[in-house]
Amino acid sequence: MRPGGGPGQSPPMFPGMMPSSGRFTLPRGFSPPRDTSPSNESSEDFDLDASTAAAVREWEDIRQAFEVFRNRLGPDFAPLGLEHAATPEMTPFGPALMYRTFSIAGIWMNFYMGLIVLYRSLPSMPPFAMAAAGIAAQQTAPWANKMARIAAGLCEDLNNQRSVSMLVGAACIESCFCLFVSGIQVRDALPSPAAASRRS
Repeated sequence: MRPGGGPGQSPPMFPGMMPSSGRFTLPRGFSPPRDTSPSNESSEDFDLDASTAAAVREWEDIRQAFEVFRNRLGPDFAPLGLEHAATPEMTPFGPALMYRTFSIAGIWMNFYMGLIVLYRSLPSMPPFAMAAAGIAAQQTAPWANKMARIAAGLCEDLNNQRSVSMLVGAACIESCFCLFVSGIQVRDALPSPAAASRRS
C-alpha cells in the first residue's frame, strides 16, 4: 500500500505544490478572475511611441537608482589593497578582488548582476533573453569580468586544508547564480580556421 492512500491510489501531493483535484481556490496571479476576461486593447487606443517613451523613462529611473546605491557605499565596501591582503591571484579575468567580508563581496556581485540584467532589459532589446544577452554583451562584459574577479577572490588557499569552511562554501554557492547570469554572454576566443591552418 502506498503511503497516504489505498491500494493503487496515488500518494498525496507534495507539500507546496499546486493541487490538481478537489475544491480549491487558485492564488492570485495563477489565473485571471473567473468573472472577468482580459480586456483586448484595440490597436487604435495603443500608442507605441508613448508606451516606449514611458518604458525608457522607467528604465532610466532604475539605472539612476543603481548609481545612487553605488555612491552611498562607503570606503568599507572597497576592495582590499595590498596593505590589507596578500598579493591577489591572477586569473584569466585579471587580478582577483578581495573584500573585508564575504557579505560585501556578495553585495558587489549582486550589484553587477543587477546592472547586467538591467541592460539586457532595455526597452529596445529583443524579448528573447539569450538574444538580448548577446546584443548587450559589449556593454555588460566589464561587469561580468569584475564578477569573475570577485568570485576568484572568495577562494581560500586549500593546499593545507582537508575541507572547505562553511563560510567559504556559502559564499561560493551564493555566487553561482551571479556567475551564471554573467557567464551566458562569454564566448570562447577560438582561432579562425585560417589562423589554425597557419599554425599547423
